Amino acid sequence: MTLRACAAPPGLVIDCDQRLTDAQLDKLLLAEYHGEKVQGIGRYIGMEQNGAGDCDAAEAQRITSRGFGLWLIQHCPFPGWSPSVGQGYARGNWAVRNAQAIGYPSGAHLELDLEGVAPGTLAGAVADYCNTWVTRATAGDYPGLLYVGFDPILDAQELYGLPDFHAYCSDWGPRAVAKRGFCMRQIEADAVIGGIKCDVGRCYPDQLGGTLLWAVSVASERDTAPDLGTVIA
Repeated sequence: MTLRACAAPPGLVIDCDQRLTDAQLDKLLLAEYHGEKVQGIGRYIGMEQNGAGDCDAAEAQRITSRGFGLWLIQHCPFPGWSPSVGQGYARGNWAVRNAQAIGYPSGAHLELDLEGVAPGTLAGAVADYCNTWVTRATAGDYPGLLYVGFDPILDAQELYGLPDFHAYCSDWGPRAVAKRGFCMRQIEADAVIGGIKCDVGRCYPDQLGGTLLWAVSVASERDTAPDLGTVIA
């Protein structure tokens, strides 16, 4: 099966920090969250080389072959970390390498997790880190998706002012991005659906019409995966 980039439809999504087996995914297909089916899954990749629990090529195929959309999230440092341009460059490069290693398609979002930055960090240092990271991601043909969690340092206008981010998502807290808003927002943390511990979210077009772009499985280059949206790459 070939993975292609696709615009996610509005609906329920989860992200989880464990490698999902066939049995778990089969159970998730049948599970519901308050009467609603899960449409997509966010899985993690490393800040450096992928670890044993990070998404690999086999898991990507398991997820997408069952009709779930898949997007990739790079792990975040522990709370209290301090950003630098060098870190942005290195982690952005690793995000691209790890995504390419599992066959993640160009045009699908790579997510940068921005949270837990050390209090007192200058906004300019955070912006430089984010800008450097996303420059490396887009050089690999992956648009950047910025996750806004606690202690991002940047305010709503500064987040919107990042020149190469055109999609944002957030945790369940009182976050904001000027003019654009979010294309995905968490609605519950540490839920269990189908036996899988996960964070639950909802995706939808943002205020400027932007959407989450994820990977879907298609049988050939001609397929357009109509049930999951329009193939864009």
